[in-house]
Amino acid sequence: MDFIKRNGKRIAYDGLGYLLILISPLVGWIPGPGGIAVFLAGLGLLAVHNTWADGIKRYTLKNGGKVMHLIFPKNSTVEWTYDLLAVALLVTASYLIWSHANVWHISWGISAFFMAVFIASMNRDRIGTRKKQKHQEVLDKIHDNIQKRKH
Repeated sequence: MDFIKRNGKRIAYDGLGYLLILISPLVGWIPGPGGIAVFLAGLGLLAVHNTWADGIKRYTLKNGGKVMHLIFPKNSTVEWTYDLLAVALLVTASYLIWSHANVWHISWGISAFFMAVFIASMNRDRIGTRKKQKHQEVLDKIHDNIQKRKH
């Protein structure tokens, strides 16, 4: 009983971390990056008390962005190909969803829709560009307020 009192938090964190890592392949088929997020959450919980998991977490956070540059390179031909793929997936998703043929058609349509949204948002760094635009808008408002106060 004394052991559980002393190590209860660690047992809970480690148990939940291993559980999340084990179920990540089971939720990986869900549209979007479901399995990846669950795996990283489990790794994060394990990293609290385990140095090996902390090392993997640090390596993943440091080098994870390089994967996106490999998948979505700054090449005009590749960018246009991804844009066409996203449009084709949206058309396919629309057809499958509105045809209402079978339940699995609708499931494939929903999956195609989320894949298209993911590809369209990650290609050409549209998310990063939008964040930079919002950040610049905030900076411009602050600069305008400062200028108004000076006058």
